[in-house]
Amino acid sequence: LRSKYERYPTHDFMVALALDHSTAEALDTVPVCIFLRPRLVVTVRPGPVRAMDTVKRRLEEDVRAIVNLDRLLHLILDATIDEYMPLLDSYEDELDRLESSAHTNTSPQVMEDLVRIRRNLLNIRRILAPFQEVVRRYSDRDHGEMAPECRLLFRDVQDHILVLQDVVSIRLEICNGAIQAHTNATSERLNEVMKYLAVVSTLGLPMTVISGVFGMN
Repeated sequence: LRSKYERYPTHDFMVALALDHSTAEALDTVPVCIFLRPRLVVTVRPGPVRAMDTVKRRLEEDVRAIVNLDRLLHLILDATIDEYMPLLDSYEDELDRLESSAHTNTSPQVMEDLVRIRRNLLNIRRILAPFQEVVRRYSDRDHGEMAPECRLLFRDVQDHILVLQDVVSIRLEICNGAIQAHTNATSERLNEVMKYLAVVSTLGLPMTVISGVFGMN
């Protein structure tokens, strides 16, 4: 499932992937389906979504700020995309810890954590690209259908997505570097073990030969 935007004769339809905080998984998403008509916005989702709780709280604080449908849709999309930055920040802290230990700690757990973060970062990158296209297509409609100030708001959402994409790229570079460092450290450790075993085998070879000779007698 991916974010998308479609236009129909009677309404517009949009899907935005929001972070799902109801599971124990490090990264899971829930689709927020949005039906748009000139004076109506309907959202449908399979369960609780923290971004929608944020929208509700902002509306309760100042409902007068929502003067039209585009303002409300911007609020929904902006709250949805805002949820990704704290997750990326948590990856930064975790990567700092893993990167510092990747050169010396050859524990398989370090590699498992790095692979998990890398997989989640790739998933976020796959989520953001269609999301960016959805916002672009909606904001690029005929100029008569959207107020200029609202168009600027959606441009801000696009800029926010671009920032997130840059952050994901940086985190991926750090993660890939840490994976390579851990792989090198593991290889060096394996080479040391093999050298030790080779020395032990060499030292034990004369005893094996002697015991074999006298054992035959």
